[in-house]
Amino acid sequence: MRYFGVSAILASAFIFPAQIADAADLSANPIFGNARPPVFEETAALRGSIGLRTWLSRSNFDYKLSTPTGVKFGTFEYNDVDSAAGEAFFQIEDTYYGSFLKGTVGLGGLFNGSFRERDFDLTFGDEIFDGSADGQTGSLAYASIDAGVNWGEFSGGRVKTTAFVGYQYIGETYNADGLRCNPDDAGGAFCLNVPGSVHTYQSQVEWHLFRVGLGLQADLGNGFSFDGEVAAIPVGYYHNEDSQYVNYYLGPVPNVESRGAGAYGVQAEAILNYAFNESFSVGAGARYWWLNSREVKTTVGASLSPPLSEDFEAEATSERFGLLAQAKYRF
Repeated sequence: MRYFGVSAILASAFIFPAQIADAADLSANPIFGNARPPVFEETAALRGSIGLRTWLSRSNFDYKLSTPTGVKFGTFEYNDVDSAAGEAFFQIEDTYYGSFLKGTVGLGGLFNGSFRERDFDLTFGDEIFDGSADGQTGSLAYASIDAGVNWGEFSGGRVKTTAFVGYQYIGETYNADGLRCNPDDAGGAFCLNVPGSVHTYQSQVEWHLFRVGLGLQADLGNGFSFDGEVAAIPVGYYHNEDSQYVNYYLGPVPNVESRGAGAYGVQAEAILNYAFNESFSVGAGARYWWLNSREVKTTVGASLSPPLSEDFEAEATSERFGLLAQAKYRF
């Protein structure tokens, strides 16, 4: 919190010489030395930053389908799916009140990976279908907006902690082509090999999430700084429109639809930055997302009238992790 007027002038008469003395004592320290101005040096009550970021990640998405009595009917897995995304981000800070608003918008594509479906007999639990397919090009989109406060400073203002709340949207479209039959308990009686030129599966997934998080900013000296945050997802909404082109008995696609509240998860990211001057910096780091839908109502034969069933339940899990690179401009 800054103070202005006569009190600031009187305070500077005592504090400023002490700062000079401290600087002299620390100048030999390669990390916390004062050879350069602090990265967090504030010259106005309202400051901001904008930037561009690249995220190279890998994801796993799966869901299990079960009957109303909890008997597992099928599992569907997209594994080791690669992604490349570009994003824009901003942050506006009111240094007088210690508050901020930040946001991110990202778009990207999915590629590679694999798909596997396994179905089970409802009476005895035997695996009656096991098929694999190759992952194909998909899409990734996400956006977030958070509001927060700076709630603590340490080491003479070089370390700052923040708290924030916000909303995030994540949209993912997974695709798979072809089908290869794997050994199962039914001797492959319900599986048919499909050439790779045929589109066989698609999952269009959306998450609407409420975030609560903590952040850490540390000025390491000599132009280096660290930004990190961890966010909990206490509640969210999940929606998936699943198109199983090979399961003709389910009707026109999308033929399996799941939706419901109760999603939860955790997210974290950490970035090491280097500032060329007070305005421009670059950074690199890592990010991790993990989400679970809990069990939600699922309609089988969703495009039929009436549908085959509206009483099934599905539980989905999404995991994404990867490396970040960014460029940021402060104003």
